Amino acid sequence: MNICYFGDFNPRYIRNSVIVEGLRANGLEVSLCNFSTKNRFLKFIKLTQAYLNSHRKSDFIIVGSSDTSRWLVLLIKAISSKPIFWDAHYSIYDTYVNDRNLIGRKSLKAAYYWFIDWMGCYLADYILLDTNAHIEYFCDLFSADKNKFIRVLVGADKNLLVSMARSGRIMKKDKNIFLVNFHGRYIPLQGVENVVLAAKKLETYQDIKFNLIGSGQTYKEVRRLSSSLDIKNINFIDRVSYEDVAKYIDICDISLGIFGGSEKAKRVIPNKLYEAIALDRPVITEDSLAIREVFENDKNIILCQRESADDLAKKILLIKQNPDLYKTIVANAKELFDKKLMPEFVVGDLINKIKYEK
Repeated sequence: MNICYFGDFNPRYIRNSVIVEGLRANGLEVSLCNFSTKNRFLKFIKLTQAYLNSHRKSDFIIVGSSDTSRWLVLLIKAISSKPIFWDAHYSIYDTYVNDRNLIGRKSLKAAYYWFIDWMGCYLADYILLDTNAHIEYFCDLFSADKNKFIRVLVGADKNLLVSMARSGRIMKKDKNIFLVNFHGRYIPLQGVENVVLAAKKLETYQDIKFNLIGSGQTYKEVRRLSSSLDIKNINFIDRVSYEDVAKYIDICDISLGIFGGSEKAKRVIPNKLYEAIALDRPVITEDSLAIREVFENDKNIILCQRESADDLAKKILLIKQNPDLYKTIVANAKELFDKKLMPEFVVGDLINKIKYEK
């Protein structure tokens, strides 16, 4: 079977690369029909030409994840009769209107974002999302047919992460320091302010330090909070390459997930959880139904209360002061990853649906 992976997606973005790698690992032939430019008209022309010239004999089409993939579902629907699998991955309406609060809910732009999400759901034959909680949300918000949805966990490319982490390694300055790592975009979902408040509560422990890596919407607000509290145990690091993210995870003792209070935070399992587990680092993140779809508290992950800097600080101390628990979490998470979260496994339900359609 031949699959055309179609769109303006970034082929190096972990969501896209894991799905492509997973399909290929299961013996499916995947060809990329990929072109990206800010000029939407040119993009449509180039993708149409590429598909008609080189990919029209494909058996199935997967529209890869990107902000503009909704319109590309419409494009490929217009030029092909093959079954379309759309990797929605997230709701652009939910992201900009509800989670980041960048657009008013009653604005025309909010209506536009809702419409293009709905359009993608309506036109695609099947829709890929990362959690069942996300699927329920899409069904409710866009009145979408639940039978269209396929859960494809994000997963991670373990071999790639290990090779990046171990090439030209970033060294830990003091081996006696217990290093807590946070990396990600500074947006409400991440709840970085709660990480800062937790760091302040642990300031009396001279051997605990934090690396906070990233930038974004709430960065200035977080830096002001840190300055007002005169925090001394945080090292703020600007956004780095994906390769360096792997290196920073590799030198840390604990990797942090998300701690925001938005509704979207309840529905997602962020990429960085899979990345940290792939590199044998224990993860602390806030509790949610989405997280519990895959992980078990105190078995392969440490969960804390939502938006609670107090509980986050307690959980950091818990894992620091209990070496046996630390080793148990790492070992169980490694077993879970190797058996269920590698690329060849996370695409299992997608492959079953493709075989059924064939």
